[in-house]
This record gives sequence, C-alpha cells and structure tokens, in this order.
Amino acid sequence: MDFAADTANDAQLAALAVGSQSLTPAFGSAVYSYTLTASAASAKIEATAVQPGAEIAIEYNGANVRNGGTVTWTADGAPHPLTVTVKQGNAVRVYTVQVTKAAA
Repeated sequence: MDFAADTANDAQLAALAVGSQSLTPAFGSAVYSYTLTASAASAKIEATAVQPGAEIAIEYNGANVRNGGTVTWTADGAPHPLTVTVKQGNAVRVYTVQVTKAAA
C-alpha cells in the first residue's frame, strides 16, 4: 500500500530571490547558508515555501521585512544577516544570507 508524503512538517523553501543578485552557492532548498555581495543599494526579497500556507518571516539587520518587500542594504563593507524563517507544522527552517554592501 502506498502512503501520501507527509507534508505537514515540510518547512523548506522552493525559491529565494534577492533582487536580481545571485546567491553563493546557488539556491538549493536543503542549503541554509549563503553569501551575497550587493551591487545595488536595495533589493526586493521574495521567498516561496515548498508547502502552500507555510509561514515565512524575513528579517534584515534586526528589522522585519515583508515577503516581497524591499530592503536597503547597510553600506559599511561588513556582512549583515538576512534571515528567512519558514514554519510548517512543528518544523522550522532558517535560511541565512550574509549580505555585504561596499561603503558608499
């Protein structure tokens, strides 16, 4: 007998886009740590969960960001964390992007 896959606790992302910038390494749903060197002053952040209805929370440098919202990068040459937290059922996954923007 075949059973349906358990998706109640699948808290992974299907996609993560930070403007038109490329993440290093390239995005993969099972990779949770990335770096990015920002070339623009700001970028739109879009996260898509594997499971519809999963909760997605985004934070940059201590401030909450709406999914699909724009972040203005801190331009001091130091890496600052962009975190994307996905919650589905009892599962929680945190994706972190260390973003560095050269000083203006």
